[in-house]
Amino acid sequence: MNELQLHTCLEQALAFVEEGKTLHAVQLYYRILCRTPRCPDTYLQLARVFLHQSKPATAERVLTQALSILPGNTEILLLLGDITAARGKLRRALRWYSLLRSRRLAAVHMRLGLVHKRLGDVRRAEVEFRTAIRLAPRLPQVHAMLGEILLSTRRVAEATAEIRRALRIDPCSAMAHRLLGAALLSNHRPAEAIEELELAVDTDPGDTHAWHLCGEALLRLRRLAEAEYCLTRALSLDPSSPDLRATFGFLCLQQGERIKARDAFTAALAWGNLHLSFLTPISFHGVQLHLAGARTGPCLSVWDVIFGAGSFSASGKPDCEVVALEKRNN
Repeated sequence: MNELQLHTCLEQALAFVEEGKTLHAVQLYYRILCRTPRCPDTYLQLARVFLHQSKPATAERVLTQALSILPGNTEILLLLGDITAARGKLRRALRWYSLLRSRRLAAVHMRLGLVHKRLGDVRRAEVEFRTAIRLAPRLPQVHAMLGEILLSTRRVAEATAEIRRALRIDPCSAMAHRLLGAALLSNHRPAEAIEELELAVDTDPGDTHAWHLCGEALLRLRRLAEAEYCLTRALSLDPSSPDLRATFGFLCLQQGERIKARDAFTAALAWGNLHLSFLTPISFHGVQLHLAGARTGPCLSVWDVIFGAGSFSASGKPDCEVVALEKRNN
């Protein structure tokens, strides 16, 4: 098959896909491979058809076969890594991406950083993101992801600088606005954080974390009705989040709804471990909230939330009831 015939066949296969005739497309792709087995585009397009059909394992097999004929092909290795990472096979994804490390591609180091982040290795993730930035300094998402890593290790000033670099490159980045809001919130600047978080949810109304953080910032400012709206929106997007349930419990406390608060905290305990990095410490009406037991990093296996709730005396001092909730995973 000459180059013109190959191009015509691939165009026909793509037309079949666009018309929804995926079986015809798959049959044509396999006929092309029988006649021209060394064309990487055929394998890539066929793998994407299987992905569109929600058959990632089949797509992975196609690309693995392609590597036996076209070892070291960059696009095939990248897509193979993406598929295995999406399937949760993170160590295998690292292996595929690492085969491209010597090529000094920002896209490769960005992916390596993402996989290390998912594996919980923030040090390696930081190294990979910084390498990606050296190779391609104008990628806003990499600056934002590096900022997120720095924020998770409480290097707030460095994180803020990195996130602002992302916004200078792409002022419309919802992720960067959300992360800047998180950084401002962790620096106890909730009013400024709200401005950034509102930009984040305006740009991406489906960003659960932005709605959550916006609700928390409003909660700190005692703008309870607005906080309830934001937290309700967040819960509609992710009803199983224990962090959200816990934050909603704090809101209920401030509203004087102690039974609802207890229900929210109970639900938070039932859903799993909490990541309350931005909730601690917080002071409501001068009452200090304290989170203890962080022996295993941000995901707590043994934790106690102690919160104050109650009415105020004429002097303005809180008359509090202290409730402790404890979860222990042995």
